[in-house]
Amino acid sequence: MPDTIVDFYLLSSDQEDSLVAFICKLCEKVLHQGLYVYINCPQPSLAIRLDQQLYAFRPDSFLPHKVTDPADEAPEQVKNYPILIGQTEQYPTAERVILNLATDIYEQVPRIGEFVLNAPEAKQISRQKYQAYKARGYTVRTHQIR
Repeated sequence: MPDTIVDFYLLSSDQEDSLVAFICKLCEKVLHQGLYVYINCPQPSLAIRLDQQLYAFRPDSFLPHKVTDPADEAPEQVKNYPILIGQTEQYPTAERVILNLATDIYEQVPRIGEFVLNAPEAKQISRQKYQAYKARGYTVRTHQIR
C-alpha cells in the first residue's frame, strides 16, 4: 500500500455553506483525476445538503453520486458510484479518496481529506486529528482555502 497522504483544508469561513461548496469543488477535481470519492458524513442533514448540491453544482451537469445506507445496501451494490455519501466508515476502500466529516481517524487508505471550519471547536478537533495522523507516520499537508 502506498503512503497515506492526509490533506487538511482550512476554510476561512465558519459556515456550513462554504464547506458544502468546497466539497463539491473538490469532488469534481478528484473525479477529473479518475478517482472515486467516499464522503464520511455522520450528520444526516449535511448529507442531504451535499446530495442536493452535488446535483445542482453546475448548471449544465451534476456530479454522479449516491447517499448510502449500510443497513440497506452491501458495499458491492454501490461500488460503481463515483461519489458515495455515507454515515459510517464502513464503505471506504483503497480505491476511494476519503473526505472525512466525522471524528474518525482513518487507516490504510491512500488519500484522506479533512476539513476545518474557522471555529474554535472545529480547530481543536482538527488539531487532535492532525496529531493522530502524524503519529501514524502519514504525510500531512495543510491548505488555506479562501
